[in-house]
Parts: sequence; structure tokens; C-alpha cells
Amino acid sequence: MPDGTYELIGPKVNRNKDGVTEHTLVPHGKGVYADFARTFEGIRTFLESFEGEGVVFHHPDGRMCKIKRRDFGMKW
Repeated sequence: MPDGTYELIGPKVNRNKDGVTEHTLVPHGKGVYADFARTFEGIRTFLESFEGEGVVFHHPDGRMCKIKRRDFGMKW
């Protein structure tokens, strides 16, 4: 597999919120989302209608930050 970070999804992982039939590794960073305000309110508004666990921000120097729906008290 190519170098990088991956998410394990599958029928026995996190209540299978992705609805897949087999376990698989999904590479991070494949989704590019519409630009939204990088403020508390902007991120919360985006996550209210987002159907994933959260978003990962990538900095040019390699740092990353993941903000999840549950960080805002939302269920997934």
C-alpha cells in the first residue's frame, strides 16, 4: 500500500456507520471539501450537514488536525 495514513472501516468497526460489507482501509486525504470559514461557527455549521466523522486540516509543513462532529456534541 502507498505510504500514508488510513482509516479502517467495516462491518465490525464503529457500528459500521459507512454501511460497507467488508473490512477495508481507506486512505485519508482523498476528499476535498468546499471552502468554509475556519472559525468555530464556520466549522460547526459545516459539520452539521456533513455525513462523515469529521474533517482533517493539513498544513504545508506536515502538521494535521482532526476536528470531529462529537467535538461539537453532535452525534454521528
